Amino acid sequence: MTSKRGSNKKKKQSSQSDNTIPVNSQTTQQTSQTTPNDNNNKNKKNYYNKIKRAFRVLVVSTNTTRPDLLQAQRIVSGGRGLKNGDNFKLLYHLADTIGNCAVGATRAAVDDGFVPNDMQVGQTGKVVAPELYIACGVSGAIQHLAGMKDSKVIVAINKDKEAPIFQIADYGIVGDLFEVVPKLTEELKK
Repeated sequence: MTSKRGSNKKKKQSSQSDNTIPVNSQTTQQTSQTTPNDNNNKNKKNYYNKIKRAFRVLVVSTNTTRPDLLQAQRIVSGGRGLKNGDNFKLLYHLADTIGNCAVGATRAAVDDGFVPNDMQVGQTGKVVAPELYIACGVSGAIQHLAGMKDSKVIVAINKDKEAPIFQIADYGIVGDLFEVVPKLTEELKK
């Protein structure tokens, strides 16, 4: 798997839309041939199979012990889009399904009291560079990007197709994280 991120920023910005895959074609323009159609379960299955194949290389176990953020090779991180601390359970389930995966958070999520300070990724938190970084409900504030931009594969899940996180993401899913994360977790369990 090769990264589309490179030193040529203009190339990155122009290729960004090629990697953004909307979950609900009614809320955003289609940007990929693999976009699921709400009326076509076959397309949805193919869509999630494609994502599953992308993760398969990095998903090796179902160990529920989470590593420390600084040593983790896989991180699922959440932002203010999770709305409250109880919703971080969605990320814990996804992390457990991936296996050997840490859970992080943005400064906004920490400041709002969703999770403790030791989970913060960013300029004033922990600087990480895992093999896989999944950002759920993370807008992509510069402070957060400074702490995770060196990740090898970045997957962004956000309902705002203009969110800055998509500019550095290798794969983007435009959709409601409360729909996407549970579906992705179930597909990875198969």
